[in-house]
Amino acid sequence: MSQDPAAELTLHDDERGSVILVRRGAEVRAWRNLCPHHWLPLTYRSARILSGDGLRLRCSNHGAEFSTEDGQPFDASLPCGLEPVPVHIDDEGRVVLRPQA
Repeated sequence: MSQDPAAELTLHDDERGSVILVRRGAEVRAWRNLCPHHWLPLTYRSARILSGDGLRLRCSNHGAEFSTEDGQPFDASLPCGLEPVPVHIDDEGRVVLRPQA
C-alpha cells in the first residue's frame, strides 16, 4: 500500500468480492466494496472515493459518505454502514485478510 498518511486500495477476494483497504498511519481497515444502499461497488463510477484528509469514503453512485474509522455513514438518516472485513498485519508488514467465519 501507499505510504501516504491515508491511502486506499481496492482488491478482489474470492470469498468477499471487491474489498477496500484504507491505511491511516500504522492501522489498516477493510470493508467490502459494496454500497449498502445501492448494492453497487462504491467505486462503480469512479475509483477516487477516499477524501483528501483520509477520513471518509464516498460512494461514487449517490454520494453517501462513510467513516474510515468504523464504516458508519456520516448521514444519520442512512440506516446502515459498510460491511467490515477483518484484517491484520503480519510479522513482515503484509496486510492479510482473515478468513470468513
